[in-house]
Amino acid sequence: SGVFDGGPIEDLSLETWQHVVDVNLTGVFLCTREAFKIMKAQGGGRIINIGSISAQMPRDNASPYATTKHALVGLTKSTALEGREHGISASILHPGNVVIERRAGSTASADAEPM
Repeated sequence: SGVFDGGPIEDLSLETWQHVVDVNLTGVFLCTREAFKIMKAQGGGRIINIGSISAQMPRDNASPYATTKHALVGLTKSTALEGREHGISASILHPGNVVIERRAGSTASADAEPM
């Protein structure tokens, strides 16, 4: 989930980098922060973030995306630690390639089984 933008690292603009970070990481942080407040007040809850296999196996020309998904692992683990005493759990799911309309022309393996 999130935005995927990239290219060769030496050609990446700061604007492209910042856009991916803002959507994929800062957006999740803001939602997590507000959900945490609500869950703490109600005595618990569950936060489930959507990561990506790219956190473990980055693709070429995808450094902003892979970086944000890797950082999301740290955010989720930190949230789980802080939430433990309040009955709040946090987990992350790492789907592989998912066939969606906007990626219909991607270079994902034709042999890969869609989720």
